[in-house]
Amino acid sequence: MWLTLALVALIVVRFLVRELRVRKMALSRIFYAPAFVAIIAIWLGYLTLSTAPYLAATLAIAIVAAAIVGVPIGLAVAHFTTVQNGGADIAIVRGSWATVAIWLGALALRWVGRLLVGTTNLGEQFMLNTALIVLVGVSIAVVRYRIRQAALAAPAQPVPAA
Repeated sequence: MWLTLALVALIVVRFLVRELRVRKMALSRIFYAPAFVAIIAIWLGYLTLSTAPYLAATLAIAIVAAAIVGVPIGLAVAHFTTVQNGGADIAIVRGSWATVAIWLGALALRWVGRLLVGTTNLGEQFMLNTALIVLVGVSIAVVRYRIRQAALAAPAQPVPAA
């Protein structure tokens, strides 16, 4: 239980620090993070199927549902994110308290899944984790796409010192 609470506290602090500060993003590398998350999702999907092959249909449904839910989450985060064009392939990005709340709510969906599925074995845990990672990956991809659009549409601003 203490490990879970420590992990939750670490996640909350990480989102607070990341979302509430101004950060620079290179537009040429903006989709690296979603690609990395996709690789993790594929690996977790493989672990799910190798551990519990009988969950194949449930895993497919969970992945589709997670992808569908990930799009509006990504749009909501992008809506509450401030984006400026830093010129020279740079976007200047800052989240908000709303983006922190949205991301934490998205992560809380993992516990909702656990309540619905009533996880009792490792295969079901892998399945829920795969769905969460797909949801987060799709959300990140949508946010990054919207950041790229907003940065390219905005006039260039001087990049603040970090």
